[in-house]
Amino acid sequence: MKTKEQDSATTRACRAWQTKAVVIRGDLRAQGVHGDLRTLDEIAAGRRGTSVPTQLTKLAMEMRDHGMSEAAVTLRLTRIAAVIAAIVFNGQAA
Repeated sequence: MKTKEQDSATTRACRAWQTKAVVIRGDLRAQGVHGDLRTLDEIAAGRRGTSVPTQLTKLAMEMRDHGMSEAAVTLRLTRIAAVIAAIVFNGQAA
């Protein structure tokens, strides 16, 4: 069952996700990228892209609720992101 805490955390996580999309879009433009950045535009506008921060929030809260420290949760989420990047760039996890 969804709690008020989970709703609030998910809302804040989605806003942070939107803000990061704006920053990434700006970084890409500053590097000279021109053309379609529709996915980032839609995430930045809040029209899509809420499932990822929602799932990450649920995962973080579950790890916390089962006794993991903030540092341990952060490390695991960082490792997940690193594995995804390795798959994108190398075709496999490092």
